[in-house]
Amino acid sequence: NLRETHDVIKQIRARVDALRAADISAAKNAAKKAQLYGLVAGLLGVLLAVGVAWAVANAVRGPLGKLEQAATAISLGDLAIDLPEATNDEIGRLSAAFGQMRDYLATLELTAKEIASGNLMVVVEPVSERDALGHAFAAMVEDLRGVVGQVTGATSTLTAASQQLAATSEEAGRAVGEI
Repeated sequence: NLRETHDVIKQIRARVDALRAADISAAKNAAKKAQLYGLVAGLLGVLLAVGVAWAVANAVRGPLGKLEQAATAISLGDLAIDLPEATNDEIGRLSAAFGQMRDYLATLELTAKEIASGNLMVVVEPVSERDALGHAFAAMVEDLRGVVGQVTGATSTLTAASQQLAATSEEAGRAVGEI
């Protein structure tokens, strides 16, 4: 009977060892699967992050490149530039500010052309207290009006003197003729 008990215990031990080995094998397989799933999820996460970064970079690079070209063109005096569409984000607001700058400079360009054509009645109103260019244009127009006024006055004086000289010459000519 002892022998039978011993054999039964051996069988139980063998069965427990087999079950333990199966559990260990299943745990190792589950760990490998979890590792594989984690690796795949990590790779997918990295690919997704790279894709999002690429999309954001392209969304920013295009408009900023156009703004850079616009700034270069404006610095060279070219106001016929295309700007990216003004949107509600930082780049869109920057593009809107560039548009305002371009429009301001275009207004000053038209004013300068008017002055160059001789129209000193043009009114230059600076857009702000700190508008250095607008204040300079306003002062220039005012100074030109003063210079033109002085030239007009000098011309009138010269015309009067010329007429007086002509009259005096005519009298001298008659006097010489009488002698």
